[in-house]
Amino acid sequence: EEEELKQKAKFAKLRALNKVALDCYKAKDYSKASFDLTSKLLSVNPDAQTLWNFRRLILKNKISELDDALNKTGKRKQTKSIIDEELELTAECIAKVNPKSYSAWYHRKWI
Repeated sequence: EEEELKQKAKFAKLRALNKVALDCYKAKDYSKASFDLTSKLLSVNPDAQTLWNFRRLILKNKISELDDALNKTGKRKQTKSIIDEELELTAECIAKVNPKSYSAWYHRKWI
């Protein structure tokens, strides 16, 4: 019974965080906080295709901001760093959570 209460509390927290993420998605909030929130949620549930799509938009926005801020050499380094972090997240989602997560695999292929 105690375990069941813990599970219910965990699911309630995940639902609340998922709602926050979807609200950010609707508001086109491409901030670091949104990026970190998607990382956290996808680490728990890599099958959430909407979150991967939101993350893709955040990454595109982040890289376009680099275009404006950096010269080509600096942009290459930053872009490579972003890509490496993204590959690490997808690898973690696939290896530790769900090796058959189509959403994580598609995102990895997109990268």
